[in-house]
Amino acid sequence: MDHLDTHAVPPCPADRRRQGSACGRPVAFDMERDRQQRDTVERCFQKLENWREIAIRYDTSPQSYAAGLPPGSSPLWG
Repeated sequence: MDHLDTHAVPPCPADRRRQGSACGRPVAFDMERDRQQRDTVERCFQKLENWREIAIRYDTSPQSYAAGLPPGSSPLWG
């Protein structure tokens, strides 16, 4: 491993978890905002996964696609 110029990074002691970027999370980390952003991304992916039902249909007539599109889905593409 010496030829790769790597070094070990031991975990931080429990009493240094809140001391900024030197160890642990940054001081400005907002867990609630992070959770809200993750939820937004997960909801968007869930909406896109619902489109799989339409994308894998074997019947490719325009009527079948139009029947599968929910009315509020057009803003998702725009």
